[in-house]
Amino acid sequence: MRRTARENAFKLLFERSVSGGTGDITYAVLTRSMTEEENDYFNLLISGVNKSETFIGDVIKRYARGFDFDRIYKIDRAILQIAIYEILFLDDVPDKVAVNEALEMSKIYSTDNSPSFINGILASVIREKAELTDEYKKLAENKEESNPEQCDDCPEDCPIEENDIVLTEVSMTAKIIDGKAVAEKVKAEVKTNACLFAREYGRKPGLAVILVGDDPASAIYVRNKAAACAKCDVESFEFRLPASASEDEVISLVKRVASDENVDGMLVQLPLPEGLDEKKILSFVPPEKDADGFSAQNAGNLLLGNECLSACTPQGIIELIKSTGTDMCGKRAVVVGRSNIVGKPVAVMLLENNATVTVCHSKTNNLADITREADILVVAIGKKEFITGNMIKPGAVVIDVGMNRNDGKLYGDVEFSSASEVAAFITPVPGGVGPMTVAMLLKNTVKAAFRAK
Repeated sequence: MRRTARENAFKLLFERSVSGGTGDITYAVLTRSMTEEENDYFNLLISGVNKSETFIGDVIKRYARGFDFDRIYKIDRAILQIAIYEILFLDDVPDKVAVNEALEMSKIYSTDNSPSFINGILASVIREKAELTDEYKKLAENKEESNPEQCDDCPEDCPIEENDIVLTEVSMTAKIIDGKAVAEKVKAEVKTNACLFAREYGRKPGLAVILVGDDPASAIYVRNKAAACAKCDVESFEFRLPASASEDEVISLVKRVASDENVDGMLVQLPLPEGLDEKKILSFVPPEKDADGFSAQNAGNLLLGNECLSACTPQGIIELIKSTGTDMCGKRAVVVGRSNIVGKPVAVMLLENNATVTVCHSKTNNLADITREADILVVAIGKKEFITGNMIKPGAVVIDVGMNRNDGKLYGDVEFSSASEVAAFITPVPGGVGPMTVAMLLKNTVKAAFRAK
């Protein structure tokens, strides 16, 4: 009889903790899903937890075995609030029933490790039940009673304010981070600065792309970059060599383009044909014109916190995170992938934004345990749908950098269907990170143009 009441009370507490009481339906709708008897118990739980919320929170902190309270999943906190209230304050509920119901809800709604975590805390609460109850009574004697505001549809002891709204489902539907929209904002800023540069110096900022060979994907990327340049008032230069070109021929072209005063930013489109030394060829791109931000000098300056042209995709990732309104300061950020063009530089940029950063890779043990602690999760490993919803912390910001083509379709490194039910924000594939890379390339080009003057 009380199971539905417990579950609805848990849903209410969880949604309030995640969104501050905003959602799709009213408190009254939640209560209409229950019988009168269930409704009474639901209101008893909500009012009781509300009155003892601070004390219960302190109890959870006490027995959380060193866990930072703010890093305990909000789902687990809501489950614990109900169970601890039943154990400490409702004599007609056997402790075993409270624990078993809590564990069942945890198995349904939370992560694989949560049941053991919750069981450990509740075992400690039961062991010290008498002492905790006495402690609460002493606190209550020294605290004035306060009457919460009520709404028309609720009984006298309902703690929900009139305008509070809750969701009936615990699963979250993540907000989609629209990479195209964010990229358009960046490009609008680029266009403004490009026009300012042209008025002051009599020419447009210039971006040169060197394409060696006839790789179809590379040809598409080069064409897209040229189109983006045209929209942003950036001059586009394209230089092509056949796949049969020698290394010396490619290096000679790189040097010639680098010496052109009308070229402010340049890049060598990757991948290069087999037999060409990528690192050697890229080393001839001057760091002050390195629009991709891949050079050793720019990577080193990024690490040192010096002004530089930094890698485009990581720059775009940071912009996408900022677009959600998330303050990175103090947040736990996990980067899955350690490549030189995404994983490593984005980890440094997250550090620059005062996040606490962990970098994971193919040799990382217990990867899921680490990703589930991330407030911000960046995934760039090149494996189709490798990260699933049960590896994500509820309410996290998830940035999927993956571009995996399979059967003519494009997939990310994150399983979107399951992840979007857990995360607060998530990037789609395509339409997430991809558009940002070109936008930041143009931003680097205009930045380089001004720096050269």
